[in-house]
Amino acid sequence: PQRLNIYRNNAYRHDTAFDNYKTHSFPTPSPGKVFNIESFNAHAGDLTNRTLALANGFAFYMCVVAANATSFANGGTGATVLIPAGKTFTYIPYGPIVNIDSITFRFEGDISVWTEGDYALWPGNPYLNNNDALDVFFFGFATNIHFTGGGTIKGNGYDWWWYVILS
Repeated sequence: PQRLNIYRNNAYRHDTAFDNYKTHSFPTPSPGKVFNIESFNAHAGDLTNRTLALANGFAFYMCVVAANATSFANGGTGATVLIPAGKTFTYIPYGPIVNIDSITFRFEGDISVWTEGDYALWPGNPYLNNNDALDVFFFGFATNIHFTGGGTIKGNGYDWWWYVILS
């Protein structure tokens, strides 16, 4: 899939450091496979690093695409996206996740939404008329998806709301 270069307020700002993360070979799909986001170049660690958060969003997105392709190619048998245990991944969404079927999201580790810096850099949602900010996880036209595991999604909404109130 092609990168959606649509950012909030139509102010797309290319992050050249992010390009380094996009040059990575990905695992070959196979039936019923578990797709670990680390196999797609996701890295746990620095929760303040915007470039890392973008790269992790891209890794998550590509992991879902691979899992969905595997499920589809095998007659909807399903596949799993894994966030590994004992790790926290900072995250900015890459884009809307649409047209997926029979995917299990197994959160054993944590996702922490990026909150350091200029929120105007947050990606917009091309499915909304006003290109409002993209949801942390936006699923459209999705069927038979499941969420499991003991990990957490730390949305950090408090920081976001202060940004909205003060902007």
